[in-house]
Amino acid sequence: MKRSAVLFLLFVLTLSLQAQPAEMPETSEQPAQPVRPTKKEEKTFPVLSSVGLRNQSGEQLFQAQARADFALALELKDRRNYSSALRRFQDFRLLYPAHPQTAIVVGHIADIYERLSQPDRALAELRKYLKTFNGAPQASAQPLLARLADLEYRLGQWPQSIATYELLLAAFPASAEAELAGRRLAEMQAEPEPTESEGEKQPAPRTDNETTPGKAPKNDESSLDRLGEGLDIEN
Repeated sequence: MKRSAVLFLLFVLTLSLQAQPAEMPETSEQPAQPVRPTKKEEKTFPVLSSVGLRNQSGEQLFQAQARADFALALELKDRRNYSSALRRFQDFRLLYPAHPQTAIVVGHIADIYERLSQPDRALAELRKYLKTFNGAPQASAQPLLARLADLEYRLGQWPQSIATYELLLAAFPASAEAELAGRRLAEMQAEPEPTESEGEKQPAPRTDNETTPGKAPKNDESSLDRLGEGLDIEN
């Protein structure tokens, strides 16, 4: 009897254990998030306003006009029409004072003055431009500095020439002009200073066939005269 009761209890316990649901192990997995499609990066381009476009267009026209004026001045000089070329180059300096070719224009002006037997004006033009650098000339002014020193030397203005050559040596010691400057300085220090009458007052006799004043060639209208007529480029 007791044995039957024990077996019955064991049978009941076995059935109760089998009836309980098995516990699932806990997992730390998170529910999968939906993958969002990635957007392609769009390149942005600068957008100019109407004012910006006008400024850009105006600058392009301005530079084109400067190139045209410079080319015409060179053409007049090549044709030995020095008076007209001089006026053109002077107009260029007034119209484009900060242009990168200003130093070249000043050199042409000084050269024309020498060809017209006016060395004093050539000196004045060179000194006026070089003075703007306050004793620290830029590389673009190097040829003008050498030209000024050479002109002062040829005109017998040795004290001024010595000072200019010394400035050239200090500012551009490795330049080609520095070698000539060293020789000239040694020469001037070894020889007595010439008198004013010994200086070269007429550095280059005029042998060209310059156009007579008042008979300028075609397309010789000054840039300043065309200020109110727009930016027409001359051929």
